[in-house]
Amino acid sequence: MYGVVLAALTLVPIQWDPWRASYPNDDYSPELMPLRGSGTNPLKSSHPVHMLAEQVGNVLLFWPLGLMAPLLWPRMNRLWRVMALGAMISLGIELAQVPMSGIHRADVNDVILNSLGSGLGWLALRVGQRVAAHRAATS
Repeated sequence: MYGVVLAALTLVPIQWDPWRASYPNDDYSPELMPLRGSGTNPLKSSHPVHMLAEQVGNVLLFWPLGLMAPLLWPRMNRLWRVMALGAMISLGIELAQVPMSGIHRADVNDVILNSLGSGLGWLALRVGQRVAAHRAATS
């Protein structure tokens, strides 16, 4: 189910973000400079709340991957593996978005934020497992 939602939000040629309509046409070209694009500094944005929400959304979009991957595939028991998986899936999504200019915008910063989200999901899982183990040991 998670994969279906992820694909629907990122690959279906529907413009989910109503703010995109107000962006200039040339803003749809792929953003290849990490941490330097127009969508990376909320303090310099004309819509800082929207930009921050988009960045947090990119992190949260891959949070479930970090939670589920180690549970579904025991080999995904390392942070770097989960983050690499998140980066590969995100890169595939961004490459698929390149020909969808005007609908989706490919952005290297999304890959970074998605990878971070998968890593944070993995960390949340590990913390939850440790808390559960500690509670079980003290009961």
